[in-house]
Amino acid sequence: MNRKRHFFCFFFLVSFSCFGQQCDCRVLVNKISSLVRNKYAGYMYKANTKKYILFEQKIKKKSEVTAGDNCGDLIFEYLKYFEDKHIWFSEQIDDSRLVKHAKKITSFDINRKWTDSLQGLWTDNSKLYTLLFIRDRNKLKGYIVDAKVDGYQKGDLKMEIILSNSGSSISVLYEKWNGTLEKQYKICRVTQSKIVTDIFEFSRTPIDSFESYFNRPLKYPVYNPRIEVKDKTVLLTIPSFSFEYYNVVDSLINAYDSIISQSNNLIVDLRNNYGGTIEVSYPVFKYLYTQPFKIFGACNLATPEGVEMYNKSLADTANYTKEELITYRKLVDTLAKSIGKIICDSVEIKRYPEVLRHPKNVAIVMNNLTLSAAELFILVARQSKKVTLFGEYSGGTVDFGVAIEYNTDCKKYLLSLPMQTNTDYPAKRYDIIGIKPDVLIPETEKDWIRYIRD
Repeated sequence: MNRKRHFFCFFFLVSFSCFGQQCDCRVLVNKISSLVRNKYAGYMYKANTKKYILFEQKIKKKSEVTAGDNCGDLIFEYLKYFEDKHIWFSEQIDDSRLVKHAKKITSFDINRKWTDSLQGLWTDNSKLYTLLFIRDRNKLKGYIVDAKVDGYQKGDLKMEIILSNSGSSISVLYEKWNGTLEKQYKICRVTQSKIVTDIFEFSRTPIDSFESYFNRPLKYPVYNPRIEVKDKTVLLTIPSFSFEYYNVVDSLINAYDSIISQSNNLIVDLRNNYGGTIEVSYPVFKYLYTQPFKIFGACNLATPEGVEMYNKSLADTANYTKEELITYRKLVDTLAKSIGKIICDSVEIKRYPEVLRHPKNVAIVMNNLTLSAAELFILVARQSKKVTLFGEYSGGTVDFGVAIEYNTDCKKYLLSLPMQTNTDYPAKRYDIIGIKPDVLIPETEKDWIRYIRD
């Protein structure tokens, strides 16, 4: 099987000058809805209802009276309907539009007694930003209090959240990169202690620890796969399923095989693993195996852009065996002859020659930033009788994948739509909700690994 096959994301870094460009919102909304109808793999499952037709009509009517500068908010209101975190949408804007706090943020702002429980200091999971969130009617506005990234100043508006009672709010993140300012739209979940999207997580910073926060040294997380051994427990951390880590994980497993094969317990830590391709995890499966694994197939919406993408991938023949090239060229031929249709692979059954006596117990650790291919791995791994899932609900991005960027006819707006789903959809759905762990770890527990060992 091609190790690059299942549920990975394409990220397109586009840099161009588009400041001041005005786009007719009515025309743009019609273009976006047309792209979703013809290019999005989830459309046939999610939009074939009277509710959707009425909703689309409402959005199009709004577009007739929406100014071009405000069209991005309306488009994401439309895209949010599909509740798919693999739909990527952003707007390139002029840096001069980055709203500043009305006055310099002072210690009084930070330490005042807020009447709204969501107001106050929040820090992101990478410890790069601390924001002061202030309520403005149905919005939370997050201003920079501290940033470990060039280009941001105290008082800059970094993030806005449009609150919703439905459980999934809209976040707008102002991201400076590639010499431009990008307004990124995301679905987010807001609780009293966390603000989470598919790419970041903010946690409340207790006011009494604020001074110590600035005095402590910045610690960047270690992103390389690694193994730690303690007593009869092996901890395997895989922070990403990006294909570049396949050989790293494979080498680690080979180097520690004798130790893992004699250990009682194996912990696989997938926290903050944004996904990539499930094949990176294949070397781990032999330790989990108790019965044949069902590996989900992929269902592709046949589009000209998808055919082009696969052809470009297959052009690098070094990544494929001779048999794989034959198989996938045949798939591309089928897709090219089936534009507009959903073409599905068969489900693969993966068997191993024996059930290993050790490890006896396998814990998989996940959080709400465990996404995409990492979630796909969890769905396969939990078929094992050895496996127990620990942590919190995963991010809910496994239903659709392989996002391709499309031309919106307005350069300032970037849109990517997933062309692939899995063969288990729509019988089982995980978008937004996520996968539930067998053991929920309490929010008050800080050391998850120790908790699992205990």
